[in-house]
Amino acid sequence: MPHTTSAGPGIYYETTGDAANPPIVLISGASAQLIWWRDEFVQSLVDRGLYVVRLDNRDVGLSAKLGGPDDTAAVYSVGDMADDVCRVLDALGIASAHIVGQSLGGGIAQVMAITRPQRVRSMVVFYTIPAFEAQYLTDELQRSALTLTGTDAPPTPTTREEIIEDFYQRELNTRSTGYEFDETWMRGYIAACVDRGHCPGGVARQAQAAMQLGDLRPALQKLSLPVAVVHGREDRLLRVEAGFEIGRVVPNAELHIYAGLGHEFPRALWDEFANIIARTTQRAV
Repeated sequence: MPHTTSAGPGIYYETTGDAANPPIVLISGASAQLIWWRDEFVQSLVDRGLYVVRLDNRDVGLSAKLGGPDDTAAVYSVGDMADDVCRVLDALGIASAHIVGQSLGGGIAQVMAITRPQRVRSMVVFYTIPAFEAQYLTDELQRSALTLTGTDAPPTPTTREEIIEDFYQRELNTRSTGYEFDETWMRGYIAACVDRGHCPGGVARQAQAAMQLGDLRPALQKLSLPVAVVHGREDRLLRVEAGFEIGRVVPNAELHIYAGLGHEFPRALWDEFANIIARTTQRAV
């Protein structure tokens, strides 16, 4: 199994497609593993002439864990997670790539574009925020973050069944109103995540990193690379205003706001999303 071997936590990654094609990195959100990017969607990007790289962010999946289940203090930043992506590119001998991130992964993508512009050819972000501020966070997300990182957090589930059900209840917050929620896939994905690399403390540590994101807007105004922003009006975690704001401050950003879309990646929109990504990469040529 391929892991980074340079200084820093070992990051697990997978590649799909022809390495001679333009590389694109898919970065998952908080608690999400690389298998969140469905194989069929990855293949649709390969069919559009891209070489796809997926990775498990630190503290999830098959990547290195940085503490135990009770270690919830902030021990790294979103910038450190951006470094992890760069180390994956280094391991593959890739100088720069197109970057796609969802949720926390979108924050990682933004930090990469700002602090390591030579590594980022284009950027597409799905339902993310330009600053960790209350105006962009729903009440549900703020309650969830406090539950994960606060001292009054409920007991940690212990059995496999309890862990899966707790994970599933959290994922219900991603549902759309205008697109079918794929319960079968979600339960299968959660079970695979638990079996693949369950790390209760890792979710809290990633949440702590997200809370330290700061305000990226002044730096976003200076970006010159092609950017596309996708957000749903019915996002129950990160308010749609966040998508509008990124679209407003990033020069020449392409903005896509979907009615009825929540904090998820519904199959009905895969073809549109793949086209947005492919078109954005082509703008970088």
